[in-house]
Amino acid sequence: MGLGRPAVLNERARRAIHDYRTSLGRMLWSEGFLFLSRQGGNRPIDCRQAHRMLRNLYRACGVDEARVSTPSLRKTFVRADYDASQHDLIRTQRIVGHSSPVVPARYLESTESEMDNLILGLAGRPHSPARP
Repeated sequence: MGLGRPAVLNERARRAIHDYRTSLGRMLWSEGFLFLSRQGGNRPIDCRQAHRMLRNLYRACGVDEARVSTPSLRKTFVRADYDASQHDLIRTQRIVGHSSPVVPARYLESTESEMDNLILGLAGRPHSPARP
């Protein structure tokens, strides 16, 4: 599955990838996959191996591994991007490569207290009458 847009990485992510590549004792092909299959060549790991790696990382960080899933990681990224964009759903949609803002909106959950605070906050704002 190809990406809809090139991935942009901040300096911290670039450093982490550089450190990972260095730890392997070899440099990866510039156009190659970051996580190579044990089958050799320029082949990526499969979904099962990626999930296994995530479970091990969660466990090492003391996080309940039962919560491991790529959708949960994507949901976390969508929320972080949405918050960083000052709640701009169109930008979030474009960054995560969805065809409609409805799709990333499904990843954005709100707690009852967040919704209550939003409603309570409306009372302090001037109300403008609806236009006919």
